[in-house]
Amino acid sequence: MLHAKNKGINTTVRSINIWTLAKLLLF
Repeated sequence: MLHAKNKGINTTVRSINIWTLAKLLLF
């Protein structure tokens, strides 16, 4: 259960990082 939670957090962080990179590229 803890592993699944960590995996979900990692996916969320990765999504935020991609969104931030896209934002930086646009501006």
